[in-house]
Amino acid sequence: MTLVDRPGEPTTFGQPQRAAGVEAQLLRGDGVHAADTIIDHGCFGNLVVRAASVRGTYARYESGPREDDYTMGAAGDGRWLVVALADGVTSASASHLAATLAVRTAVQQVQRQLDEDGLGVDLHGVFQSAAYQLRRSAEPLLEADGLDCTADHIAALFATTLLVAIVPAAGADRRVRVARVGDSNAWTLGDGGWTPLLAPKAGGAPLASSAVRALPRLPEAVEVIEVDVAPGRTLVLASDGVTDPFGPTFDGDVARCLAREWHPELPAPLEFARQLSFRGQSWDDDRTAIAITGIGLPAT
Repeated sequence: MTLVDRPGEPTTFGQPQRAAGVEAQLLRGDGVHAADTIIDHGCFGNLVVRAASVRGTYARYESGPREDDYTMGAAGDGRWLVVALADGVTSASASHLAATLAVRTAVQQVQRQLDEDGLGVDLHGVFQSAAYQLRRSAEPLLEADGLDCTADHIAALFATTLLVAIVPAAGADRRVRVARVGDSNAWTLGDGGWTPLLAPKAGGAPLASSAVRALPRLPEAVEVIEVDVAPGRTLVLASDGVTDPFGPTFDGDVARCLAREWHPELPAPLEFARQLSFRGQSWDDDRTAIAITGIGLPAT
């Protein structure tokens, strides 16, 4: 069962959370403001894009920062849209800073390679650069606290997943390149529902933070896939706060609701962000999604 409390309020699935209807905490007593919600929208080449990142219930009512982040950039004289999404690991004390640094570094590295080469991108090298920047940025913060810059100390300060996609924005090209470390995923959405492009979590169940692969620790092999997005399908990059509620077969109430709203056309930008703010059960994680239509279609 779904219901909307009042216009503009998030949709509630099942039993409302205890925090539903309670005003969110803007700041901690000694905190510096960080945006609760960010929204982007518009056209780029062939593409139509909606993007948003919202604080989850836990962060909103414990006055914590939004630990998800994303950014986008153009590359190759407008031939590609580069998108990066990161989900900071809650157990790391400055994971929100790690997420922001990771997405910015990744997009800049992909842009540089595409602008110089125009063809190949060393995605493993992109993730190496992001991991290096996290370690480098952690060092002065740890030293200020009198801590050695060990791998464990760095990971306790900065830890984040990272998902990167290179999307063709011009011509008939439909081939999308996706790479990740961690448990965020890229999906395609069509009339038949959701299809993950990379291996989803087992059973759709959340993973403990200790089990999540996260930068700056870099696995031997970054997960990379190239896929042709079928005509008319929507490409969606999303953090697990969005997709964990989909259920093990990706057809739960949240999955069906977002599928109706995001395909075949994308909603208005503010409505997109409202839809990401759904409530219910124990779904209290931050939510970030970038939805893209028009891949391989002529610009209108």
